[in-house]
Amino acid sequence: MIVNKRQCVIHLNRGLKMLSRIVARRVSSLSTPLKKVGPGKYPIPDTPGYKAFMERQTLFLEEDGNPVWKKLPKDNALYITAVSLVSVATIWTAYSLFVFASPPKNG
Repeated sequence: MIVNKRQCVIHLNRGLKMLSRIVARRVSSLSTPLKKVGPGKYPIPDTPGYKAFMERQTLFLEEDGNPVWKKLPKDNALYITAVSLVSVATIWTAYSLFVFASPPKNG
C-alpha cells in the first residue's frame, strides 16, 4: 500500500523501469531470431553489399604474412605516410626542446 508521495514516486519509477525493459526486449534484434530454412540453417543474404563484405573478409583472413593494416594496396601508402609524419614530428619536437633548453647568447 502506498502511504506517502515518496513511496508513490518510487513505485512509479520501478514500473517505468520494468516497462522500458519490456519494450527494449521486444524491439531488440535478438527477441525474434531469423526463420530457419532447414535443420540448423539460416538464410544467407544475397545482396551485393553482403557479397562485397564476404570478399573483404576473405581477403583479411588470408595467411599471406602481411599484418592486417597492410592488406590492401592503399594501406601501405597510408602506413608510410603516417610513419614519416610521426618521424618528422619527433625530430621537430627534439629540435624545439633543444632550442628551448639552450639559453640565448648575449652578444
